[in-house]
Amino acid sequence: MSEAPPHPPTPATEQPQPVCDRCGKPEVTKFGDEFICDDCYIACGSCCAGEDA
Repeated sequence: MSEAPPHPPTPATEQPQPVCDRCGKPEVTKFGDEFICDDCYIACGSCCAGEDA
């Protein structure tokens, strides 16, 4: 009997890059339950990052 060749890793196993929950930009930081980019963090103020401005 022949063995099946090993399966190469599939793209489905890679985690997608998170994007800003407010504007959709990449390169974000997680604050509480949401991801926020630097621009949105500055725009809403660091004291209210988890609240809607």
